[in-house]
Amino acid sequence: MKIISTPVIVKNTNVIEETIIKSTKENKKTTIKSIIKEPKIVEIVEKTIPINNVQNAPVFKGCEGLSEEENRKCFERKIQRHVQRHFNSEIAQDVGLSSGKYKILTQFIINKSGIVSDIKIRAPHKKLEKETNKVVRKIPNFTPGKQNKKAVKVKYTLPITFKVE
Repeated sequence: MKIISTPVIVKNTNVIEETIIKSTKENKKTTIKSIIKEPKIVEIVEKTIPINNVQNAPVFKGCEGLSEEENRKCFERKIQRHVQRHFNSEIAQDVGLSSGKYKILTQFIINKSGIVSDIKIRAPHKKLEKETNKVVRKIPNFTPGKQNKKAVKVKYTLPITFKVE
């Protein structure tokens, strides 16, 4: 004959203890421990697609109604024009960089609402990073990029090259 006690759950732990008493000549007690797995919290991570891989690139204001190929060309032209108009190139002269060619690497996400976010900048001087950040934040909102007719986050890399004389 077996007598089984009710399982006891100990709060704030992951272990349940269950005591089983076996009716044998020696009356031995055996304890079995089993692990309770905590429920997993699954975080849905939205995929970010590089601009060269997205089916429909984001549309820069003023590039609406163009074919996909023309939209991409227009996008590049408008970004370049925006940087040329708003970037204060005199800062490069003022920070004491020696003569030569320099590059600022900028990467950002155009989110599902068409807003520039997650800006990352690598520049040869902190003042140039701040100036680049200011310029990127002034980029107008886009019509978002699309994959399978659904708005998606699109990653864009913007290299800015300049010369110090």
